[in-house]
Amino acid sequence: MALAHSGPEGVRAALTSAPEVIVCDIGLPGMSGHAVCEELRKHAHLQRTLFVAQTGHAADAGGEPGAGAFDLYLLKPVDPVELARVIAAGHLAPAES
Repeated sequence: MALAHSGPEGVRAALTSAPEVIVCDIGLPGMSGHAVCEELRKHAHLQRTLFVAQTGHAADAGGEPGAGAFDLYLLKPVDPVELARVIAAGHLAPAES
């Protein structure tokens, strides 16, 4: 698991690993969460990664999966139990070998 405190740090952390899930705030220093996800979606090793947005804006939380960079949108404060539930429910199937 990695933790980043800015958009550019998040991009670097994700590019040096292959996370199954990325939970990203939309309002980040350095670059927006949308820009982070758009950048990361360009990389083949992250194509099966589940992108979960955390937002403090109800309008963003109602975002349709697939409508933007994120697969799921959650309104802050995010309950850790709810986060675990939506990740389990929305997790992408592993790549077939």
